[in-house]
Amino acid sequence: MRKSLLLLFIFLFIAGCAGIPVRDEIKVDLSLPVGKIEGNAFQGIRFPFRVSLPSSNWKISAEIPDFMEGLGFKRPGLEESELFIINPATKSNIQIDLTPAGRTVRFDQKLIHTLTASAAGGLVQELKMEHGRDFPIEVGPTTPYALKGVPYAAHRSARYKV
Repeated sequence: MRKSLLLLFIFLFIAGCAGIPVRDEIKVDLSLPVGKIEGNAFQGIRFPFRVSLPSSNWKISAEIPDFMEGLGFKRPGLEESELFIINPATKSNIQIDLTPAGRTVRFDQKLIHTLTASAAGGLVQELKMEHGRDFPIEVGPTTPYALKGVPYAAHRSARYKV
């Protein structure tokens, strides 16, 4: 009886503490456009931020690039990305997903480092499956990255040659 009462108390304690909101719910007006592209910069409207291009070789687009399907991406998976920064010459891109975090999600620098490291690990596995075990890949360390207005960010580079 005492053990079952203790287990019930522990279960209720865990269930009661799980999912406590850490912030107010964000009201997102989906009728607003994501933002506007002006020359080599993007100004967010729905979420206030600005992105500028690193050089004239890059382009900003709200449309899914055609070459992405040739690289193995599926259109339904790319629809979450609402902004693409594209280098047509190298067929490289940066995808920006504009999705607010849930009310119960907590972030810290360690979590962002872990997410970045796992993404790099997934890239290495995919490249090795595609090009073989002896495929040379140099993966740099995960380091903190300073972004204006973003409290937690990390950077990890990977270099390879096909």
